[in-house]
Amino acid sequence: MEELLKQLLQTLFEIAKTIGLRLVFALLLLFIGLKLARTVSKKIKNGKGMQRIDKNVASFLNSLIKISLYAAVLIGCLLILGVPAASFVTAIASCGLAIGLALQGSLSNFAGGIMLLIFKPFQIGDFIEGAGYSGTVEDITILYTHIITPDNLKVSLPNGKLSDDAVINYTALGKRRADITVSVPYECDLRIVRAILLQVAKENPYRLKDDPITVEIIDYAESGIKMCVRYYANNDVFWTAVFKTRQDILDIFKENGISIPYNRIDVSTVQSSKNNEQ
Repeated sequence: MEELLKQLLQTLFEIAKTIGLRLVFALLLLFIGLKLARTVSKKIKNGKGMQRIDKNVASFLNSLIKISLYAAVLIGCLLILGVPAASFVTAIASCGLAIGLALQGSLSNFAGGIMLLIFKPFQIGDFIEGAGYSGTVEDITILYTHIITPDNLKVSLPNGKLSDDAVINYTALGKRRADITVSVPYECDLRIVRAILLQVAKENPYRLKDDPITVEIIDYAESGIKMCVRYYANNDVFWTAVFKTRQDILDIFKENGISIPYNRIDVSTVQSSKNNEQ
């Protein structure tokens, strides 16, 4: 009985020693492998090969390579721990349906990312509007497109949604048309107003000189006539041009005694007959 107990303890010791060594090697591989994966992906990202290809494709490939390296490290750790490769592949195959259902959103985003790279509705650095948000494209990964909004917020948009929804690219054509609408009273001289708006647009230094300027009546509102001045400006100075035009219109209107109408509410009070008698 004593000999049997010794053999049992010896067997348990050998198993513990073997598992312990495997665990140590697996942890070492995990620690070193993850650091190595980060280093390799960073070198690939900053390498000359990535610099030569399209920046959208480079961003997508770098994200894919990074995730693949991480997956390889984790699979290596499982193999060191004694998980048979055949059993590992069989388990993945048997759980494929469940994994596919659980990750259908991610798979849709992955497919959407490929579609974005193929059709290229936008590039990194473009100002876009899509999925309910607008901002400058910072990065395109395998699952998400990251944008920076005008108020400096970082938003991650699913690639699947971007590839399915309408996307407005404000940067693609290099210039935008500015539409500045202003209301004027019905009794004012529209010829003077038209001349003022045309003058303000012509004197705007950010306007593209080779493109036409139009000043037209666009609506007859309750409070006044709505007029719109239109011209083109480059993307990088578009909002500067718009803000200057609005300020210049306000200043010149004041100088010429032209008021901008607005809705007013007149409130009248009626005294009761009892109060009148008193």
